[in-house]
Amino acid sequence: MTYCVGLLLDQGLVMACDSRTNAGVDHISSYSKMHLFQPSPDRYFESKFGKSSLDRFARCGLSLEEGARLCLVSLESTARANLTVAPPYEVVLCPRDWMGPSHRLRLDVDDPDLVALSQSWDEGQRRAFAMLPSFSWEVPADGNQVV
Repeated sequence: MTYCVGLLLDQGLVMACDSRTNAGVDHISSYSKMHLFQPSPDRYFESKFGKSSLDRFARCGLSLEEGARLCLVSLESTARANLTVAPPYEVVLCPRDWMGPSHRLRLDVDDPDLVALSQSWDEGQRRAFAMLPSFSWEVPADGNQVV
């Protein structure tokens, strides 16, 4: 199992993936997967775990940097739901009309940029959840039920 994500934006292409490969949760190794992105008969592409953030925020007008953050959020969301996906993550930014990448990142589990991004995303999600409106049948915190 691996997780790769790509966003085709007005400004270019952002690609990200985890660098782990394993034959089970007890045998883990790491290598770059950024050298090949193409389907073939022996490859299965599926979308599930990190897709909700992509569905909500991906749009062609994102900058490459915003796209990179969104891809990393998607990777982190997937890693929380699937033990076979985890850092190190790789990110490649390919600006439109360039012949190669402008930026290439490798983010290990303790990388300050990845830690800050993950913590900020988690805190934002918790704040958004806390701000969800109550159901009409819930008793308010002050104990006075509205009829």
